Amino acid sequence: MSTDKPINKDKPGLYYQLAQKALGRKRIFQTAAEFIAEFLDYVRWCEENPIVSKKASKREKEVGSELRTEAESKRRPMSMYGLCAHLGVSRKYFEMAIKNLDQKGDSKTEEEKELFTALIRARAIIENQMFEGACVYDFNPNIIIRALGLGEKVDMTSDGEAISNIPTSTIINIMRDERCGRQTEQ
Repeated sequence: MSTDKPINKDKPGLYYQLAQKALGRKRIFQTAAEFIAEFLDYVRWCEENPIVSKKASKREKEVGSELRTEAESKRRPMSMYGLCAHLGVSRKYFEMAIKNLDQKGDSKTEEEKELFTALIRARAIIENQMFEGACVYDFNPNIIIRALGLGEKVDMTSDGEAISNIPTSTIINIMRDERCGRQTEQ
C-alpha cells in the first residue's frame, strides 16, 4: 500500500494519537477529579484540532484554466463518541457508569456523587456545544438533530389507536415512458 505522503513518525496523525491512547489499556475513573482532567483534555484537543476540509476551485485564465485547492478550517464538534474514544471506553460503558451511580440513589458516597455529577455535566456540555453549533450552522443541523434525538416524531395512528380501516381500492399509477413519449399503466 503506497501513499502520497510519507508518514511522519515524529508527529503522528490525530486519530493515531487517539487510538494509541485508547487501545491496550482499560481506564476506569475512581474519582471525579480524574474524569474532569480527562474531559478537559478532550475539550482542549477538540479546540486545538479543527477539522480541515479542502475545496477545489477552477479559475479560468486567458490561456486555459487553473485548478486550485483551498483548505478551510472548521470547528470540531464534541461528541460522546469522541469523548469515549478519547477516554478509551465504550459508549455503553459510559452510560452504564451513569446508570449504576444513579441507581445507588441516596446511598452514594460523596466521591460517587461528585463523579456522577461530573459525568452528567460532561454529557450536557457536549450536547450543548453540538446544539449551539447546529443553531449557527457551524455543524450540520440534520446530523446534530439525529445525534441528540431531537427529530420530530410523527404519530401514524388515529387518536392513539392503530389505523385498521384502510380502503383496499386498486391504485393505478400512470407514468410517462420517456423513451417512447407515451403514457403507460402499471
